Amino acid sequence: MNDHQAVVGVAVEEGGAESGTGTAGTRVRRRGQRDEREFVALSEEVRTHVDTACASFHLGRKPQTMRVWASTEGGPIRPVRVNGRLAWAVRDIRKLLIL
Repeated sequence: MNDHQAVVGVAVEEGGAESGTGTAGTRVRRRGQRDEREFVALSEEVRTHVDTACASFHLGRKPQTMRVWASTEGGPIRPVRVNGRLAWAVRDIRKLLIL
């Protein structure tokens, strides 16, 4: 990782030639972004609430969209706030997706 990447919070991983790849077959991932392999299938989720990144992944929305839903209270589901963080009910996500 070079100095510029450290400043802007970019992590470079070794990988194949995918969309979003950097030079020489490395994949560039911004800080805070998660790879889809890090998420459990919604049908196998055992937690009652998930964080914004997980909820946005399952709903096919960007995390910022979820944050707007939370701040305006205008989205189809509403989170609870735990110590200033958003927690989205898995039950509500399943209901929204009709699972």
